[in-house]
Amino acid sequence: RAMSLATELLVSEGWEVEDVSAVRSYDLLARRGADTQHVEVKGTTGFGGEIQVTAAEVAFARSHRASMRLILVSGIVVTLEDGGDVMASQGAIRSFEGWAPKTDDLTPIAFFCTVPVANSSAHRVMLVRILICVTKSGLRVTSRLE
Repeated sequence: RAMSLATELLVSEGWEVEDVSAVRSYDLLARRGADTQHVEVKGTTGFGGEIQVTAAEVAFARSHRASMRLILVSGIVVTLEDGGDVMASQGAIRSFEGWAPKTDDLTPIAFFCTVPVANSSAHRVMLVRILICVTKSGLRVTSRLE
C-alpha cells in the first residue's frame, strides 16, 4: 500500500517513477527533467512516529541527502478478505525531502554477535536440526540434537 501511494504522489507531482527496491538501498527512483530523487518508502498501521531503517538505508540517505526523500504512509488498514487475501487500504502520507537520519534519531535494535569457536573443553557444541512441516492441520515443529 505504501509503495503504491508513494508512486501515486510522485506521479501527481510530475515525476517519472521506477521501483528499484529489489536492487538498491532505496525504493523508488524518481526523475523529472534533469532532477532526480532517491525515495525511501515506509508504511505502518500505526502513527509512524518511529520507523525501522537498515544500515544500508541510513548510509545511502546520508551520502545522498540533497536528492533523498522519505515518504511515510501511516494509518494503513489491513483486512483479511473472505477468500483469504490480505488487503491494505487507506493511509496518510507524509513526505520529507532532504531526509538523512541523525545519529541521535537512531536506536540500535539488533546486533550481530560472534560466537566463540567451540574447540575447548569449556565449550560443548550441539547441532540442533529443526524441521518445520506445514500440514492441513497446522504447523508441526520437530527437532533433534546431533
